[in-house]
Amino acid sequence: RSEFLVLGVVAAVGAVGAVLGAFIGPPLLSALFGSAYQVEPLTVSALVLAATAIAWLYVTGPATLARQLHTPYSLGWAIAAVVAIGCLALPMPLEAKAVLALLVGPLVGAVIHVVAQVVSLRRADAGAQPIAEDQEERR
Repeated sequence: RSEFLVLGVVAAVGAVGAVLGAFIGPPLLSALFGSAYQVEPLTVSALVLAATAIAWLYVTGPATLARQLHTPYSLGWAIAAVVAIGCLALPMPLEAKAVLALLVGPLVGAVIHVVAQVVSLRRADAGAQPIAEDQEERR
């Protein structure tokens, strides 16, 4: 349950980073890589938000494993990859596809992890066997 607090902190830091990235990112990137390298503030902001989504996946994955939810862990990562690849196949400009893939794929994977954990916690609170034990009994 402390994982949800961590996700909130990551989201808050990501939101602040996205706002700062919009203002600081473009001039900083131009200074580092030359004036020929121009990035829109919205793109930098979106990439920071996408990094936040990836951080959510990095937080939810181990938390899912810690609850012995191996199948939802694997599904979360696999579906995140499939969704990201699907986003790259969309008929959009490359920049938009890349941002969308980096944002939506990890968010879908994190949602899968969180839903599995919530279901497991509710089952445990209701006195039912945790999902991981159900899986072991079927083997």
